Amino acid sequence: MRMDFHDRRRQMVEDSWKRCLTSGVDPDGEPLCVSDQELEHLRQKNQTFLQVSIPFINSLLMPEQDFIMGINEENGCILEVFGSSELVRQAAAFHIRPGAVWTEESIGTNAIGTGIVLNKPVIIRKEEHYHRLQRSFICFSAPICDGQGNYMGALSVGSDKELDPVVINMVKAAARAIEKELHLTQQNRELEFLNDFLFEGSYRYMLMVSRDGRVLRANKMMMQEIPDIVGKHISELFPDEEESIATILLESMEKEIEYVDREIQVVVQQIPVQKKYFTVDTRLIRNHRNLTGVVGTMRDITEKKQLERHILQNEKLIALGQLAAGLAHEIRNPLTSSLGFLQLLTSGDLECKKEYLELIFHELKRINSLLTEFVMLSKPIAPMRKAVALSDVLQNVITFLQPQALLHNVQLSYTQLTPLPVVNIDAKQMKQVLLNVIKNAIEATGVEKVVLLGECREDHIHIEVRDDGSGIPPGILDQIFNPFYSTKDEGTGLGLPISLQIVQNHGGHMTVESEEGKGTAVHICLPLSAVNVQDGVAMQCSVDTRAGKSV
Repeated sequence: MRMDFHDRRRQMVEDSWKRCLTSGVDPDGEPLCVSDQELEHLRQKNQTFLQVSIPFINSLLMPEQDFIMGINEENGCILEVFGSSELVRQAAAFHIRPGAVWTEESIGTNAIGTGIVLNKPVIIRKEEHYHRLQRSFICFSAPICDGQGNYMGALSVGSDKELDPVVINMVKAAARAIEKELHLTQQNRELEFLNDFLFEGSYRYMLMVSRDGRVLRANKMMMQEIPDIVGKHISELFPDEEESIATILLESMEKEIEYVDREIQVVVQQIPVQKKYFTVDTRLIRNHRNLTGVVGTMRDITEKKQLERHILQNEKLIALGQLAAGLAHEIRNPLTSSLGFLQLLTSGDLECKKEYLELIFHELKRINSLLTEFVMLSKPIAPMRKAVALSDVLQNVITFLQPQALLHNVQLSYTQLTPLPVVNIDAKQMKQVLLNVIKNAIEATGVEKVVLLGECREDHIHIEVRDDGSGIPPGILDQIFNPFYSTKDEGTGLGLPISLQIVQNHGGHMTVESEEGKGTAVHICLPLSAVNVQDGVAMQCSVDTRAGKSV
């Protein structure tokens, strides 16, 4: 049978008395009491606890009251007693005073000590007290716990008269309010500690700016650069640069947007004058929905920029060396042949003169063609855009290469998977790309079929040249876009690099995938925004997904 409240409380008191009897607590003895020095130490240790609790206690005390209030720490030591001076003086005679330890082990059954054991509100009435001196009092104690439910102390009220239920409920409510306030205070301190740690421990320049543009705070790194930065308007600190930390922070607050890795350049007025580069991040500060300021973080990337330029310069020199070596090699072969034939011509044997001249002419044309392609690669010609039907461009290329495909016994076809739009491109350059790619496919080893596919997708035009040849080994596939790399005897190795550059100049990209024994596919993607699709055609292109037709 479940006990009612009074039965449970009576059982609680009986259990407490048994514990006191078992541990040998003297009902007439003096309670434990800490020294004044130890009491001051406990007050300092529980300073936040007291600061939060005292305003609530003062709100419960009234001039006509006939009760006293006290607050104790986690081990039962009373830290402070509150009430009229007369009541406080009288209470001290009954061991209700700061420094007294009110645990069961110290003074027997009491509201504070039993409350520590049970970690719940406890009321002990007169004769229920174990210590005889307290048997004229009625005491109520409400525990105060931390965020994990651990006992921190208690708020207690005592009187020689029956306690009004309203007072008991007010003490309970005050204890709960103190718990919440302590929890919020702890959270705020943890956040402040974390903010200080991140702010001061950062290896970046950091500053906090108010809504009106004044610096509220700066970390050590920033203070080392500008010692008197706090309190000044941000625009006074960086007045010269067109885009500076000041303009970015003010713009971030004005537009209420946060920037990440916004790059700026700062001119440092030293001898010699230096340029430094920074990335800027901003984080807006809000109080509820109101914008109150912004935090700016700057990272010095000057060394990174210098290293990037150094690497880029080295890459350019390496690429230039490779191009020069490749060009010299390609020119040396026909030049050597031409010189040899010229020596034969000067030997006096005129029977083969015409044949030698034709060979020399052929080799010189090859050198001229090679130099023309090299110039195009090193200094590409900008696309001369013109509105053309893309399907017509693809079909014209197929028609032009059909005879060459027949000579190699290759079946060449064009399949239009979706209707293709009218686009603004350089048709001559795009034809050159397709001629290079399709010609490579026709001349590849083991090819019987080459298919040109045209398709308009959601945001780009996709052109694919696919063959069923022997494929390209992985080691070679990685090098096909390198200038002067060719597997053909007569190849210059410039066709694919030039084609790639043309596609990139149109805003697109070009990739090759191949598997040995299964063939090769070249993908050319041109974004619709970059090729300026004619009005009305792009919409048709993006929604028309009918099955493609072969042409």
